[in-house]
This record gives sequence, structure tokens and C-alpha cells, in this order.
Amino acid sequence: MHSAPLFRENCFQPDDLVFSHSPENQNVRPIEIAGGGLQARVLSHGAALRDLRLEAIHHPRSGLYRPARLSESSAHHGAIAGPVINRIAEGTAVIDGTTYRFDRNDHGRQTLHGGSAGFGTLNWQIADAAPDSVTLSLHMPDGHMGFRDLSRPIAATAR
Repeated sequence: MHSAPLFRENCFQPDDLVFSHSPENQNVRPIEIAGGGLQARVLSHGAALRDLRLEAIHHPRSGLYRPARLSESSAHHGAIAGPVINRIAEGTAVIDGTTYRFDRNDHGRQTLHGGSAGFGTLNWQIADAAPDSVTLSLHMPDGHMGFRDLSRPIAATAR
């Protein structure tokens, strides 16, 4: 019985593999993982899932992998949102009687996905990588963008 190759040899185009710097001028690393009939590309910038392909299925190029396009397209597309997901009205919250003020990155009125330097906008470190998985980590100082208790380990694993 003849089986088709798991993925087309040219699954990713050569210019898709060109990465140099994020919008913050940091090296962006693409990590490709595969297993179970799937192939994925994860970027260190935002710990973002930039491409997911199923074997034997034609996939058009979206162009979302290119760092120059990270700022042109939705900055949150495929990226890890945080330290909060969604919006904080007026960038302010009262918790146990204490008022906290956060970065107002959404039209200057509210906090969206953790602010202008939220998890999805930062370049994560590759903590571990295998052919079928990758773990990325991020270290944030306490009080970053107004958020407390960020000094704990932050990690995301794709497999």
C-alpha cells in the first residue's frame, strides 16, 4: 500500500522562513513542530501560532508569519493574550479597595489583552523544543503594565 507523504516538501515557502527582528528589533525565532498528521509553526514573538497545516490539504499562504506584517495585521492574531484576556474598562480596576491603573492601549480608553506590552507583543524564550512540541517562557517584572504578581513563571507549550 502506497501512502502519501505527510506534508508537501515545500509546505512553507522559502521567504516564509526569513525572520530577523520583531518590531522591537529583537530576534524572532520560528519553530516548526509536527505530529499526528499536523504541522505547525510557532513564533517566539508573542508565542504565536502562525500556521497550522493538516496533511494532504492545500493551504494558501496568509503572510502572517513575516515580522513586518506582525504590526500591520492584528497584533493579537494567534498570539498568547495576557496577562489578562479581553478589555479592562477605562484601564482601571478596584480590587479589595485598592485602585489599580493599567496601560490604556485600546484607543487610549481601555486595556486590551494586557496593554501595549502584553504577552502577545513580547519575544518569548524557547525553554524546550522537540520534533513534536515546543515550550516557550516569559519572565515579567512585578508591576509590568500595572499588573501585580507577574514574577511567577509564565510558559506556553504547543504539541
